[in-house]
Parts: sequence; structure tokens; C-alpha cells
Amino acid sequence: MSDEVIRYNAFARKISKERRNASKVADEGIQTIVNNPPSAAVIVDRVMNDLLHIEFAFNNIRESTFNPIPGNVGSLEVALEGTSKLAGKFEKMEGWPITLPEDLTFRSESLLENIVMRIEREARASRNEQKVVRILAGKMAFLCSTFVNHYYSMKKNKRCIVSPDETEPFGGLEKVFTREFQASTALLDLLKEMDVDEREYVILKLLIILSPSLEDASSYERAILTRHSENYATILFSYVLARRGTEQGPSTYQRMLSIIGTINQMVEREKGLQLLYGAVKMYHKLCPLLEEIILI
Repeated sequence: MSDEVIRYNAFARKISKERRNASKVADEGIQTIVNNPPSAAVIVDRVMNDLLHIEFAFNNIRESTFNPIPGNVGSLEVALEGTSKLAGKFEKMEGWPITLPEDLTFRSESLLENIVMRIEREARASRNEQKVVRILAGKMAFLCSTFVNHYYSMKKNKRCIVSPDETEPFGGLEKVFTREFQASTALLDLLKEMDVDEREYVILKLLIILSPSLEDASSYERAILTRHSENYATILFSYVLARRGTEQGPSTYQRMLSIIGTINQMVEREKGLQLLYGAVKMYHKLCPLLEEIILI
């Protein structure tokens, strides 16, 4: 091998070594940041906390002195314009001090409106889609109020539906609507037996709100509801399993899901009774919004 070739190879090895050393120094000076996706537990906690904040705001209105004139809101379209008429600035009822979290920003929107607006934004509602949103809002309202009334009555250890001031709106009608009272009592007993806590309640309420069937909806709109339902059902299952263990968790979760069908059946029967006894005609003048919801 000639001296020239030897010198060339030595020079090439030197250059290659210097490049490797320079690359190593550069790599050591780089700070590598890896954004790991949040764990399932973190996601569940985040969703639960968000829903609990909404529930605080909702309950602030529920237990306040707010007592609207029934005819103030004429239709679902008016209710869904974007600015709620349910202001959160009303005084608390005497004996019900409610302290809201300091970091809670309440824009005077109920849970119902939040869900409807979210669906409306995702669907980018056209005129036809807005019609579906209106129908969905009406069905949601009845389902939500039915479940909320039963849950809070159960928390007060009542055997019947009570208002926030603990009066019985249907008191004295037990013998007239025997079947309805039996179904209501059975649901109260089930909620109490399962010891449904507030976190399970807010997720279950969301699943109930997303449960109505929409015959006139497009496949895209149904897919939105299905996707939301599946996501929240997974969160509920994860929480129930963590709280109750692998032995009781799955069976309790299935019993909770059965409540969704029970609430839907109760609402449909209630609507039928309202129509049968002609109550809707009375609502036409007193509360057009309630009439519209019942007729949907």
C-alpha cells in the first residue's frame, strides 16, 4: 500500500471520528420532551370534575328563589337561542346555603343547553339538522327532569318525588295513578340500594340525556349521539369498577344502564297520561314550552 493511500485512510478515519464526537456532543445537549397521552384515570377524573361543576351550577338554580312565569319562554327555538333565561344570580332559598367552587365560571347555561349546543356545533346544523336539535332538546328536557327529581328525592330519603323545598307535587294522587307511583317508588329503591354517588349520577344523567331515539335524524347525527354515549359509558364503567371492585362492579354497571330504559318508559307513559287527560290543552295558554315538549 502506497504512503499516499495510507495517509488518505488515516485522514478519513480522523474526520469520521471528529464527526461522531461532534454528533454525540450535540445529542447530549438536546432536551428531549415526550408528551405522553393522559392515562385513563386522568381522563375519567377530568370528565367527572367538569360534570360536577356543571351540576353545582345547575343545582344553584334548582334550589334558588328562581320561580319563572311559565309563559316567559314560548318555544324550544327561543330556549335554544344561546342565552339562557335561567340566570344564576337569584338568592338562595332560606336554609339552603350553597357554596360554589371559586374556580367555577357559570355562564347561566343549564346542562341541557350545554349538550344541545355541543351537538349543534359538531353537526354544523343546517335547517334540517336544527329541526332534529329541537326535537332532541325537547326529549332531553323531559328525561333529564325525571331522573333529576328521582335522584334528589332519593338523597333526601323520600319514598316519593319531592320538590327542592320538600313539598310533594303529586301528593294525594297515589290511588289515582297507582302504576306510576309504583314505578317511581321502585326506581327510588333501586337508586338507594345501589348507593349511586354523585359522580355516577352525573355520568348516568348524561347517558340518559343522550338516549332518546331520533326517527328523523340523519345517520351522521345518530353517529354523534352514539359516539358520545359510548365514550361516557366507558367512563362510567371505569369508575364503577374502580369504586365497587371486579366482583360487584360489572353487575352494578348493568343495573345502572337498565335505569336508562326505565326513565324512557316513564317519560313516554307520562306524556300519554298528559294527552289522555287533556292537560296539554291547559298548557297551550299557561306554558307553551311544556306543551311543545310533551307533543314531541
